[in-house]
Amino acid sequence: MGIINEFRRNRQGHISATPPSEGGKTLEQQKILDLSYLVDMMGKVLENIKTEEGDVDKNRKHSYVWTVDIANVLGRVDTPQWVFMIESMIEWLVDSYTSVQPNGKWELYDFESRMEQNEIKRRRAVGQNQDGTPQIHESVEPRQTLVVGLQLVDVKGEKDLIYEMGRPRKRQENGFDPEVLKEMLRHAPQTVNAAPDPEVEKKMLAQSQQIETQAAELEQLRDQMRQNSEIMAGLLAELQSGRLAQEQTEEPVKKAVPKSTTRRRKK
Repeated sequence: MGIINEFRRNRQGHISATPPSEGGKTLEQQKILDLSYLVDMMGKVLENIKTEEGDVDKNRKHSYVWTVDIANVLGRVDTPQWVFMIESMIEWLVDSYTSVQPNGKWELYDFESRMEQNEIKRRRAVGQNQDGTPQIHESVEPRQTLVVGLQLVDVKGEKDLIYEMGRPRKRQENGFDPEVLKEMLRHAPQTVNAAPDPEVEKKMLAQSQQIETQAAELEQLRDQMRQNSEIMAGLLAELQSGRLAQEQTEEPVKKAVPKSTTRRRKK
């Protein structure tokens, strides 16, 4: 028994597919020739892929438009191929936007489709003019396209990542300096004889506490920087004083002149 037959015989217990008969003709799926069937099949596939999560209407969304040339699909693909094209588009869209916003879980939220009539201009060189320039013939070819609008939703409900120099950073609650915002709140006009809104007071209290916390952190950071500056100044002063003291204590070394061992002879 050959390798192919042995492999298929062993696999028959695990899968329901049967090997093709030798010499038999393979059945080819019928190509889609009906435009309404093409559109209806796309709607069924997308409806089956839509998310089943509830309460995601206010979550962040991402939209994309997919344009399909009818001349490249109708009469060229069968039903399994058309379903595979739709599912592959959704998978590509989800993977592409997940790479941009990886902190969420993206699923298909909604879709819409419509038929549009476009024109494609083609320019062909059909000859040469008397001056040597090419003679161009321009033709306009009408093309029917299927435009599909796809919308993804983050079912986790996260916020968009903000990128800075290619790296995501944390979203700031406000873009104002804490001290400037504190002064703005202090000098803000107040309504006379108006009943205070408890929700507004709660938000103002939370904002003032946040400002005080940020101001305390800034003051602590200033104290730490001031202490570091004083320590560095003290170290530099000690190094300079030690160098001056060393220069003062050192005395110049005098070279000893060797005495001559020979005496002058008396005349």
